[in-house]
Amino acid sequence: MLLYKDQLTDLINKMEILNRLDGIYKNASGGKSTGSGLDRKFSLAFIDLDNFKKLNDRYGHIFGDHILSECAMIIKENMEEIGLAGRYGGDEFILIFPDTSFEDTFIILENVRRAIADHSFELTIKDRTIQEKTSTSIGLASFPRDGKDVQEVLRAADEALYRAKKEGRNRICIAMEEKKVPKTVYFTRKQTERIRDLSKRIGRIESDLYRQAVDLLIEHYDMTAEMSNVNNIIQLHLGSAVLKLVESHNPDIQNGLICAVGEVRGRLLKEMGLRLPRVRFKDNVDLGENEISFVINKQEYSKITIDPDDPNIYRKLAKLILENLGKFLLEI
Repeated sequence: MLLYKDQLTDLINKMEILNRLDGIYKNASGGKSTGSGLDRKFSLAFIDLDNFKKLNDRYGHIFGDHILSECAMIIKENMEEIGLAGRYGGDEFILIFPDTSFEDTFIILENVRRAIADHSFELTIKDRTIQEKTSTSIGLASFPRDGKDVQEVLRAADEALYRAKKEGRNRICIAMEEKKVPKTVYFTRKQTERIRDLSKRIGRIESDLYRQAVDLLIEHYDMTAEMSNVNNIIQLHLGSAVLKLVESHNPDIQNGLICAVGEVRGRLLKEMGLRLPRVRFKDNVDLGENEISFVINKQEYSKITIDPDDPNIYRKLAKLILENLGKFLLEI
């Protein structure tokens, strides 16, 4: 087993391709000539599969893995051995083209885009044949045109990929010139030093960490906005006795609703890649003291009576939440 290979796609893994990218950058930034009159440069592209999560959730990980494997094969067939291809993570690939003109790189990427869009992904699982199509969004950047170092070029390609997604998917977007703003405009010196130290300690580039921080911030405020609209959250209406299960001073809280919801949220994220929105607990005087009502988008899906002293209440509540969430998902 080759440690630098991604076992599913047989492409170079993320750590190895970033190591090779660093070597390509050092070679290119040395200012040497290729001997053909062309100054050393390189281009790189992020390729992201469109709507992959939906296909993966609908048909399962086996079919999702099949799509990734087939896409990797298409990428390799179109690279013509003039560049490096790696799996960057999930359904995202990274392609690097040393000593290749920007125009030639674009042509190769367009061939990749067309080939994947035209390809029919077909797999038979337990006598059931699945056939689907997908497409790709691609962000392209080059050195030294779009950045003075590896991190800046990676960021430029990532931003181009984001534009490709926003503009409708199934397309290539190239990096746009932007005004570079020093990180210290937005972050304190101590924050940038901590990011730099963390980058070295865990072996990830700084720009990845800054992007992750911003993504988490956006996700937090998106979820907050979502919670402010009662139509977009899940509610558990509780009777007076059940309400005690969510009070922090309750010594039996480990067997209560908060723990059950946390378990459900973790299982959905791990097994299905589905993020469960924050659940709001609400007392309801119209309910019996031991009743729970499951409400999603103002619609009640079930109303049950529980025994708050049941030692297995944790597992039962987790099962009930999953069942009611399942009913809701089948309707949308």
